[in-house]
Amino acid sequence: MKCFITRKKGMTQFFSKEGKVIPATLVWADFNEICAITPFLDYTRVELGFLPIKNKIRNNENHSKDKKSDFRFKRSFKVASNNKVSKKEDRAVEEVEINGKKVKVKDKITVDLFRKWDKVKVVGISKGKGFQGVMKRHGFQGGPASHGASGHRKPGSIGSGYPQRVVKGRQLPGRMGHNRITVKGLKVLKIDKEKGLMLVQGAIPGTRDSIVKIISE
Repeated sequence: MKCFITRKKGMTQFFSKEGKVIPATLVWADFNEICAITPFLDYTRVELGFLPIKNKIRNNENHSKDKKSDFRFKRSFKVASNNKVSKKEDRAVEEVEINGKKVKVKDKITVDLFRKWDKVKVVGISKGKGFQGVMKRHGFQGGPASHGASGHRKPGSIGSGYPQRVVKGRQLPGRMGHNRITVKGLKVLKIDKEKGLMLVQGAIPGTRDSIVKIISE
């Protein structure tokens, strides 16, 4: 299992050797630092840190609740292992193997953790669209659009005579977007280690400069 925290930069095009145009998303990350390694019974949890906090920001009292943190963003992932952990005191490990290499706390990893054509999945927060109606949120057909009609975009009846209430799960207007989305089956098209850039096939969730997590499949 490989994992990397990046920042989405935008979409572009990638031209294959056969001349096909492949839509792609460009992500950036100079490095990730391993913040913690915690072993459990059948796996090890590795915590990554991204974007170090400058001293000027960290000394600000209103910055965040976790004032001791050295990174603005932290994400964790699981690495399969056969640990025999019985007590909390036994949960102490110095290194873990990622992509065939043994790493420890304070070590840094870069985009070359992945290889070209690696199959990955991307986890991010989708764009928030605010309060939306049923036609946009759930794909309702809507009412008649001709003269005399008054319910062009209304949801229509939301209940019946029995049970004289609105049943749970009824599709109604409400907040749309800003959800945790996982897109699977993507591929790494290109890697630039010097600039910290990675080109991922297809579209990934989130706005520009949003934080996404790339995980190997």
